[in-house]
Amino acid sequence: MLKNFMTLNPTIPETRTDPFRVVSTVELLNGPTEPEWLVEDVLPLGQPLVIGGPAKSYKTSIMVDMCYSLATGTAFLGQFRVPQPRRVLVMSGESGSTALANLVLRLDDARNGAHELYGNLFWSERLPALDNPRDRAALQAELRARGAEVVVIDPLYMSLLSGNYSDAMNLYAVGSILTRFAADCREIGVTVVLVHHTGKTASSSRGTSLPHLRDLSQAGIAEFVRAWLLLAPSKSSPNSSRTELNMVIGGSAGHRSHWLLEIDEGSPGKRIWKVQLKLGTSPAEY
Repeated sequence: MLKNFMTLNPTIPETRTDPFRVVSTVELLNGPTEPEWLVEDVLPLGQPLVIGGPAKSYKTSIMVDMCYSLATGTAFLGQFRVPQPRRVLVMSGESGSTALANLVLRLDDARNGAHELYGNLFWSERLPALDNPRDRAALQAELRARGAEVVVIDPLYMSLLSGNYSDAMNLYAVGSILTRFAADCREIGVTVVLVHHTGKTASSSRGTSLPHLRDLSQAGIAEFVRAWLLLAPSKSSPNSSRTELNMVIGGSAGHRSHWLLEIDEGSPGKRIWKVQLKLGTSPAEY
């Protein structure tokens, strides 16, 4: 029979401090052994997710669809079930409030209106400097005050480094910043979602290969995240409102899938949000 560490080592005083939060094997096995899903087969509770892709590959739009789904308890992209509504803070520094509001209205039309749960969704156009302890403390206080369960940083590059940008290629520097940020969020039960760009090499291989974690720009991002949703353009007609993307989903929870995602935004005078998903034929390995 398994016994806890304190029983086997009675010389260790019970009143000692435990900065490393050591647990016994019994305590470990009494905890969860399967992931709890915020978005089934996409976003596990407490595991940082990256939404990655080249410029203009609908990263922010896909993120807003996910956050709307989380807030309203509706299926993400019409495919991935959200077991229960969650409170979400979106911090988006590129798109602007007009574009975000327009997309939310189109999502609402596509899902026959779930606005009674809008109280679960909060927005900020100001991004924190994640390498600044005061900014992280202020963000933690804001998340706590809002009762947020998910926080989105969009885009990561605008928030990651406020000082020495040469650190962007330093695995240890970036990893340390993200680890401290994730610890602040984990302490109050908040799951992190990052929106991030892929490099120029990945952007140039349009439609010829599936996106991969190694395509993410800067150091340390692929190593840090525990789940991913990666996008890459597949086909797009310049005379059509429709865009087709390769979408690869995966993570440490063991989920892997490849999808063909078609997005129809309608015409300039009548914009819509319509998505169609087809299961792809090339499950990615990481």
